Amino acid sequence: MSPPPFTPDQLGDILNQYVGLAEDQQPDDPDTPFVDVGLDSLAIVALQYGVEQSCAIEVPDGDACYFGTPASVLAYVNERLATVRS
Repeated sequence: MSPPPFTPDQLGDILNQYVGLAEDQQPDDPDTPFVDVGLDSLAIVALQYGVEQSCAIEVPDGDACYFGTPASVLAYVNERLATVRS
């Protein structure tokens, strides 16, 4: 059985809770770079931490390059979850 996917709603919750990005400030297009909605490097660190806490996975510091857009975060987390849970 495959693990449940990490969803856009879960990402939105993390952005709200850990980054402080309200739902109406979050990008509608999953390919919108986070920098376009005002996230800086510290916000990306908070996002990484939120993913670690919410998904019980470790996100190495060097993997910040995968946290540029909502789509890239979703793909990264789902790949990591599939690897960890298999």
